[in-house]
Amino acid sequence: MFHSMLPDSSLAKNIRQECNYVNLAVTNILERFKRLGIPPTDLEVKLFGGGNTLQAKEKYAVQEDLDIGRKNVEAARLAIASRSMRIINEDVQGGKGRKVVFYTRTGEVWVRYISSAQSGEDA
Repeated sequence: MFHSMLPDSSLAKNIRQECNYVNLAVTNILERFKRLGIPPTDLEVKLFGGGNTLQAKEKYAVQEDLDIGRKNVEAARLAIASRSMRIINEDVQGGKGRKVVFYTRTGEVWVRYISSAQSGEDA
């Protein structure tokens, strides 16, 4: 499980946390599974997030340039498909943030929607 902030690391000057970028996070996590002998096609992929939580008036002015959530989802889908993996569960985009709880023993995921006003409290 990782929470990426940006879709691609190619424009970054100084990369401190690889998992902040979708492209590096996917590569990194797959390398870890490879070291354990687990091929990508054996993984169950679940994709969450990518909400655009800008206020309505802000969305209109900058939605294409700053809809990072949409770009992150597109980058994740491309990275997943290019490795012959498939997404078995997803809850992406929309206008609300999410709090995701992942139970590693069973693979169960719980999602709670949060408003942008709450996001600072729950982060």
